Amino acid sequence: MKKASNILKAVIISIILIVILVFAFQNLKPVQVDFLNQKSKEIPLFIILIGVLVLGTLVGYLMGLISGSKISQKKIEKINIGANEKIAEVESKLIKLEKDNSVSAIQNKK
Repeated sequence: MKKASNILKAVIISIILIVILVFAFQNLKPVQVDFLNQKSKEIPLFIILIGVLVLGTLVGYLMGLISGSKISQKKIEKINIGANEKIAEVESKLIKLEKDNSVSAIQNKK
């Protein structure tokens, strides 16, 4: 099963690399980028597009980390609340058992 999964991953990665290479060779035309009245040197279009893709992926990953940490904090709070409820329940049962044992001990002495 693990072998098939690795083969599938390799095939998918190979397909993605082939698509990127075809895209790159079809977009070799140099272009100039204007941003905030600044002009860049002429750069092949595929480099700009891949750069934007990488930048977008990085921003998405960082946003996922930020929101993921908030989700983790909420999960931890829920776990703590649940644990505190269980502790209170066990403590009350322990107190009840101690009372029952002390009553039994008094009855056994009589």
